[in-house]
Amino acid sequence: MENLETNITSILLTEIDPDAIEITNIRKVDETSTNFQTLKTHIKTYGQREPILVRRYRDNERHAEGTIYGIVDGHHRFAVTKSLNQTEIKAEIIETKNELDDLIRAAGANFTHKSLVAWEMGKILRDIKEKSETKRKLEDIAADFGIARSTAFKYQAAYMNYKHAQKNKNKSITQHVEFNLDKLQEKFNEIVRNTEIPDDFKICETKIKEINEILNMFISYKRTLRDKMTELKKSENEQTPNEFSKTDSVN
Repeated sequence: MENLETNITSILLTEIDPDAIEITNIRKVDETSTNFQTLKTHIKTYGQREPILVRRYRDNERHAEGTIYGIVDGHHRFAVTKSLNQTEIKAEIIETKNELDDLIRAAGANFTHKSLVAWEMGKILRDIKEKSETKRKLEDIAADFGIARSTAFKYQAAYMNYKHAQKNKNKSITQHVEFNLDKLQEKFNEIVRNTEIPDDFKICETKIKEINEILNMFISYKRTLRDKMTELKKSENEQTPNEFSKTDSVN
């Protein structure tokens, strides 16, 4: 039953779409992480003490009927509750005007949890700045959350350093994959050059089977490498100040 004073209620997990509001999923859920397992143990032992924040969400293409809620804060608590095979979760229903409002509420909750590292703090402040129509200064946005001007610039520097490091990392991996493709081609050419043509039918048949096995293996490996290259290049192109690679509060 809903508590009308605080707007906190129990909501069925089936009424929540965790992917509905992508911008608020600040740190992606990793169920294998230590933080996730610690949170799971805590909720299993003591129950869910803090409600998640949700708002009503509607996408006729995704949801045929019924009330659907999107998560503003609490993706990890939702995932833990689901992993514990529970059917309901404690939630506070809020009203927001747009994605910027969603992001500000999510940021406030994450800053309160103090679960973000420096580059993630810088990233979320940058996102709010870019979505703000008034183009507010970063230090003014940080001040709304009680963050000092000097600290805000440290967070921003940490984010830019992280972004630069990720770009170089992806570039290095891509170059390594390209090198492997060249070596793969050289190996194949070597096999073809060194294959003698025997006069015996059975030997010819056997060698054809061997070559086909090697060729299929190379083709499969080459396809895998090229798919990985495409994925890495896409990831590198998408490394903009508006996208997270791994953020959300561990809450």
